[in-house]
Amino acid sequence: MTRAAKKAATTPAPRIHPELVAAINKPKVSKKPKPIPKEKAPRRKSKRINLISARSIDSVIDQTRVAFSVSVIGSMVGIVLGGSIPLICYTIAHHEWTEWLSVYTLLVCGGLIFSAKTVFGWGKAAFRDSYKALGFILLVEGTMVFSSIRWINLLCLAILIGVNAVSTGANLVIKPQKKPSWET
Repeated sequence: MTRAAKKAATTPAPRIHPELVAAINKPKVSKKPKPIPKEKAPRRKSKRINLISARSIDSVIDQTRVAFSVSVIGSMVGIVLGGSIPLICYTIAHHEWTEWLSVYTLLVCGGLIFSAKTVFGWGKAAFRDSYKALGFILLVEGTMVFSSIRWINLLCLAILIGVNAVSTGANLVIKPQKKPSWET
């Protein structure tokens, strides 16, 4: 493991506070600065992330960038939490679910509902249309559960694992605008 990876794994995840974002984005009124010679010009090592909450992320690319750049631990937890739900649904639907009136029906429906909300937000951001996002959910989730063609099942499973993992990772690493009820 490299030094940078060890340092990233041991340092706590930075949290972005609304006051800091407002101070950073506030226009500065000052005199024209003196030009800095090229030899002494400071170099940026990374881009600043000016996002306050996961709800303010309006693009799929920003969500992916935030999920993998802010906190390694948060991203890994998000990948495990978000990516495991479609995998569990797939396994139950194709290996254990034999009757419509069984507890497995509730388990599969619960997993599909959990995944559908996340995938709808992702699809709406990606396609910029609610109808396309709804069609995407029905096609991908339905094909993963009901299709008998194995490679299509696995393709839809991979898509759902990726979308849920990245979205959940981004939601975990960004500080929410309001304090959750358990913190007050």
